[in-house]
Amino acid sequence: MGKANNRLTRGRRARESDEGDDDTSEKGEGVFQFLKGVDTVAVALGVMIFVVAVLFTIVCYVSLGLEIEKHFDLSKAPLATFRLDDFYDDLNVKHRNVKERGLESHEIVNEIERAIQYGNLAYARQKMMEIVTNQMLSAPDIIALSTLVSEAEAQNPIANISLCNVDESVSFIKEKGGKVVMNEKADGIMIADFDFDQSQADGRGRGVAVLQEMKSDDVIVEVPASSFLSIWSVKDVPELSKIFGEEKSIDSFTGLMILLLHEANKETSAWRKYLCSLPLYMPLPFMWSDADIPADFMRMPEVVEERKMLLEYTSLSYNSTIAPLILKYPQVFPEDRFTKSKWAWALSIVVSRSIAMKRTGGVLGYSWSLADPEVLDVANVLEALKSGKSDAHVAPVLVPVVDMMNHDSNSSLACKMKQKTDGTIIVTAADEGLQRGYEVAINYSPKLCGNKPLNRWGFVLPPCEGQAANSEAAAEEEKAEAK
Repeated sequence: MGKANNRLTRGRRARESDEGDDDTSEKGEGVFQFLKGVDTVAVALGVMIFVVAVLFTIVCYVSLGLEIEKHFDLSKAPLATFRLDDFYDDLNVKHRNVKERGLESHEIVNEIERAIQYGNLAYARQKMMEIVTNQMLSAPDIIALSTLVSEAEAQNPIANISLCNVDESVSFIKEKGGKVVMNEKADGIMIADFDFDQSQADGRGRGVAVLQEMKSDDVIVEVPASSFLSIWSVKDVPELSKIFGEEKSIDSFTGLMILLLHEANKETSAWRKYLCSLPLYMPLPFMWSDADIPADFMRMPEVVEERKMLLEYTSLSYNSTIAPLILKYPQVFPEDRFTKSKWAWALSIVVSRSIAMKRTGGVLGYSWSLADPEVLDVANVLEALKSGKSDAHVAPVLVPVVDMMNHDSNSSLACKMKQKTDGTIIVTAADEGLQRGYEVAINYSPKLCGNKPLNRWGFVLPPCEGQAANSEAAAEEEKAEAK
């Protein structure tokens, strides 16, 4: 507006000058100078307002950045800001709160959640940076997700997990003398996430895939006993070997859980490369909070009962074994590393990933063989803990790479697993062979069906014989009661 007034004033003064009115001209020039001064003040005022607005924006941005950085600081690895003692309730509540905010609709958020579950926190942080840089979410949502990532890193039982690489479990068994099928000069197998493409996800999660065509009975992998993790491995850990020798009541199942947590807390562990492949969270029913249990679950009494057994085992084994060890050997069993929730994590790993093996012999050597899988059924494990009686020659064993293989009930598609007397586990291709990129799956037990696998492995299968009819009858009874 100032420039428009200036032009009007100049036109009027030009016409008055043509009429020869000098006095009026002098007055007009005064008005012109006045308006020119007003114009300058307006411009200066506008510049000042603009500068203030810019400074205000910068201050807000910095303040928001500091607030986000408070929850998500890449310079700290790991972030020690959260205790896992409230794992069952607090973490699950936080997870639900994130979902209630509508974040699950974002594909990148799903990727972050999966990365956290599988312990790939470096990838989760990378995706968080992508969200922050591209301003893909609102500030509160970014802070909520950043907190989730930070807490997952701080609470995890695996030391400095941000430096882990899941694929190193393959190189680990080779370093121990094992073998994997070769694809030219590279490994012929890989750890794969079969649910990475959410549009085609079927719940398999991570597993093992072959990178070349395999014929029936071709050897895929050989895993030596020297790479196993079991109570028999304690002899290679001096500080535990002495304690286990004194504490005669520690059974093979509880002993493996103790060894697992002890080694997971050490960056220098001889099993470090294997431990880095373990998930941070197993979605097993006993790990759910009561609020997360679906109504359908409560209509399966045998599954509900087995969940109670696992919860009882968690509490009983901790109170009878870990609590006394913490008091007696605080240097070996620091309380913050052997919390109840971390103990539950160890149980979830052992119950879902171990294989029952039998080992006999002694000074002159041992003879290994696969034991009956039912030895590790929840009821049997709980009974052994309560009675204090168990077969010293049979134990649960964690086998690197093989523990990543998913289940397949189809005998023509499931790969075959056998054990040599020296302990080596050998997995060979299925009867129908395997195409490049196919999954290497094994049969956990020929007796699995229906909801039997749910508490131990987190999946269900087609109904057992007669189970479908019983389920239909129960459904009809519910409908009748509802009327």
